Amino acid sequence: LQLLNVRDPDTTEERYLQVIHAKTAKMFESAAEAGAVLGAADAAQAARLRQVLGNYAKHVGIAFQLIDDVLDYEGDSAELGK
Repeated sequence: LQLLNVRDPDTTEERYLQVIHAKTAKMFESAAEAGAVLGAADAAQAARLRQVLGNYAKHVGIAFQLIDDVLDYEGDSAELGK
């Protein structure tokens, strides 16, 4: 999805957020949910963890990617090490 939107001035906010969710937010969300698996949580605990912590991590992932993308456009690559 990201490659389809590169240099496309008609990319909508919805498509951009879809890419962010699939690219970074889902990774953060999955990492947060992994605690239930590693901790051998029962079904109710795992569902609650997915609901609360997974949702929180998803939003942290979106925020992370938004900032990263702004730095890609506005930052100095040598200074940022990117």
